[in-house]
Amino acid sequence: MNNSSCINSTQGHQNTTSSINMGFSSFLIWCIAFAIVDITVVITNVLAILVFYSNKCLLRKRHNQFLILLAISDIMVGLIVIPLYIYQLISWWLNGYQVQRNNVFEAFTAMDILSGFASIFTLAVIAADRVYAIVFPFYHKVPPKGVYPSMMASVWVLSGLLVAYYFLARVDILPKEAFIYLLLFSILFSLLVICISYLLVWARVKCFKITHGLKGAPFRERRLAELVFLITVIFVCTWLPFHVLNFIFHFCKSPTCQPSSVSIVYFSKLLHYSNSFLNPVVYCYRNSEFRRCLKRLIHNVTSQSKPVLSDRGERRKSRLRERRLLLERQDALRRILVKESRV
Repeated sequence: MNNSSCINSTQGHQNTTSSINMGFSSFLIWCIAFAIVDITVVITNVLAILVFYSNKCLLRKRHNQFLILLAISDIMVGLIVIPLYIYQLISWWLNGYQVQRNNVFEAFTAMDILSGFASIFTLAVIAADRVYAIVFPFYHKVPPKGVYPSMMASVWVLSGLLVAYYFLARVDILPKEAFIYLLLFSILFSLLVICISYLLVWARVKCFKITHGLKGAPFRERRLAELVFLITVIFVCTWLPFHVLNFIFHFCKSPTCQPSSVSIVYFSKLLHYSNSFLNPVVYCYRNSEFRRCLKRLIHNVTSQSKPVLSDRGERRKSRLRERRLLLERQDALRRILVKESRV
């Protein structure tokens, strides 16, 4: 979801609201901030995928396939969406925040919807899957054939349908007003799934404590409860501000709904994109096995990046060993010759 509705809402009032425009230095700072987020998104998610594919044990676990899917959608955000958004920022700033609906804008909007909702649908699927694993562990170990591929395919199908609806609404084939309600339903439904997942995990932990009379729930269940709670908090803090802002601008036509500064829109969008590098941090780097594989991968890369020093050290040690062996052989030969001379 892009910020065109927010920008469009400000166009009719930019003459009366002088603070909507910003200086070059402020605009440059926002571009640098988005560029930093972009680089961080790409690095963290590429590292996550490399770690998964460098360890067969991690790759074999079914729930990690969702994490790879999430990393792919977040990489799309870093490689395509954010660079196009920075391009759009430059275009809006040069044209006085007039939205230029060209091919670049349409491509940005389509990729923003596709990658953004693929990410949010994957978050909902991950939350539901982990709750299913802890509530019904025996059924989760042997799922019906084709369930996981179908779940992963549904993420992209649903996201693609949203993109298709957007283009059909642009050419007046489908009602435009229904599109904003469809986006609102998708976000609220995903948030509802994540929140219900946290409640179920919390209820499962409390039930285990009461049934078994223990002071603390098992470590795995407590970690899962903490993880799902952290997911919920991060999702609310990063996704909701911009979308709430967008929905307010759409449903409230009064000038009082307009922002006092376009920086509010930029900040909410920056939070929105920041979710793409927080995802691997939450899901992957909190996993102890993943951290061990990551350290091993970094160690292998850094050790190969210094071949000259390592080769010199190995050659020096090899020469010392050969010299030591040669001296030992010479000493042994001398002793043999001395014994033979005495005889």
